[in-house]
Amino acid sequence: FRLFPFQVIEQCHAYDPRIRPWYVAATSGPKDVILIIDVSSSMLNYDRLTVAQDAAITVIETLTTTDFVTVVVFNETAKQLLIPGQTDGSLLTASRVNKDALSESVSNINASGLTNFEAAFNLAFDILGSTGENSSNCHTAILFLTDGHPNKGKTSQDYFECLVKERSQQAVIFTYTLGAVRAETAAITKGIACASNGIYAHVDDGGNLREQLSQYYDYFASLRSAGHDDVTWVEPYLDYAGAGQLVTASKAV
Repeated sequence: FRLFPFQVIEQCHAYDPRIRPWYVAATSGPKDVILIIDVSSSMLNYDRLTVAQDAAITVIETLTTTDFVTVVVFNETAKQLLIPGQTDGSLLTASRVNKDALSESVSNINASGLTNFEAAFNLAFDILGSTGENSSNCHTAILFLTDGHPNKGKTSQDYFECLVKERSQQAVIFTYTLGAVRAETAAITKGIACASNGIYAHVDDGGNLREQLSQYYDYFASLRSAGHDDVTWVEPYLDYAGAGQLVTASKAV
């Protein structure tokens, strides 16, 4: 890309257009996104919780007002992060105000307890079943992040694959494991993704989880037709290079 007028950037490759709102809106189109974040005690190891929080906030920040979003956190139980005025079980329009409030909630989560995949996915599917008009009525993505093996609730790979096929409501599930995980954990999380025609990825401690977690929109970009001519507008956002607030019209080519 070209930047005019010229700006001095101190760090090479610090700017990634793939995680800017104008790029995501044009390439992936309207979507519903549910982030599921493991907050069991093992996430305190190697600063994984902070890494997960930063990555989740990046995903939230890429969304636009045509998108809907919520966050589920889980340890031995699961709960939805609600902002003031939000109805339990609903998705939020990804407006500036809602994104700021949801990002603040994500930044305040703490880790403790065991790991219950069953509770996390059942809550996410319950939310999908009650969205009503609070939906893009287009693509649906579930982004699931964990660093541990399920040790509460159901734990078998067969159970989760059946659960996804029965309750996912055509959502595409992207699963991510973080750090040194057991082979059984990788098999379960990969099986969950495959059962929904999604994608599994592993990120080592110190790896770029933010980039991995935000690339789900590349999947949806691949589904858009070559003749898609819509121009997508995004609400004001802060320019990376310091030009202040911008409004962008973008189109995938």
